Order: sequence, then C-alpha cells, then structure tokens
Amino acid sequence: ELDPSGGDLASWYGLAHTPGLLSWAASHGRPGPGGALARHLQTLPGDLPVLLGPPSARAARGALNLLTEQASSPLPAAAGQAVLVCDCGRLDADAPTRRLLATADLVLIVARPVLADLAHLSEWLGERPADPARVRLLLRGTGPYRASEIGGTLGVAAMGSLFPVFHVRAETVH
Repeated sequence: ELDPSGGDLASWYGLAHTPGLLSWAASHGRPGPGGALARHLQTLPGDLPVLLGPPSARAARGALNLLTEQASSPLPAAAGQAVLVCDCGRLDADAPTRRLLATADLVLIVARPVLADLAHLSEWLGERPADPARVRLLLRGTGPYRASEIGGTLGVAAMGSLFPVFHVRAETVH
C-alpha cells in the first residue's frame, strides 16, 4: 500500500499497521538486512504478502517522501525477481508516488468512464508522469464512453472494463 492518503488493508483485515511501510521507510538505506522489503511484509488471507500502509496520510506521505528522495526508486531492488503490485492511490501531481510511477514497468490506472474522472486523468497524463507506452487503463463500471474511445482520445491502451462485484453474505436458514 503506497497510497499517500493512507492505507486501509490493516483495518480491513484486523492487522497491526507495523511492520509495514513506516518500518520499511525507516530502515531503507541502512546497511544490513533491516532494509530488506520482506522483513516489513505481513500476510493477508490466501498467503498474499503485503506491505501495509499507515492509516494516516501525514505518516504515509512522510514515509513515501523518505523512500523516494533518492535519485533511484527503491522498488526494483526490493522486488528482485518478484512482481510488485503497488496501490498508489489517487492520481496527484504532487504525490511522492509520482517518482515511483516513472520507474514502473507498467502503470495500470483504474478509472470510471465518466467525464469528471477522465478530465482528471487527461490532465495527469498531460504532465507525463510515466511513459505512455507503459500506461494501461482499466475502466470501472459503466459510463457513456467505450474503452476504445477513451484509450484513443487519451493516447493510452485501454484494457477493458471491470463491472461492480457484489458480495453476498450467505446465511444459514434453519
């Protein structure tokens, strides 16, 4: 969770906020094994390793600033041969995650196909935070515009649409 607005997963899954982003940022750049990303991960159901973000935007932004203040991104070295999926939160021209996106192999943006969201996305893409050839768009929900139309207008590859998934709680009837 690299969302500058703060993380949600620890609260959703009843986990402690540390170890996580704060502990990794605090140990980053120090010699020894303490800065290894794996030492700061927790496990979600399904054995999914996760770096949990703090709930505080101030703390999250501070940790991300610390991690990104160097010329090179810490993520490639931290990943090794693993695939990292980073939730960088909302698009924000001033977010510290902007520097991470510039070095990502792929930037997947999830947006609603409505004019307000697409206007923000167009502005963000116009600032060239990432190479457009490495940006993909996934639309969430329905709207008046088709994926191909949006992708063509914005100059990014649109991968299609996600539709809402409704979770139904099963109850036993006696």
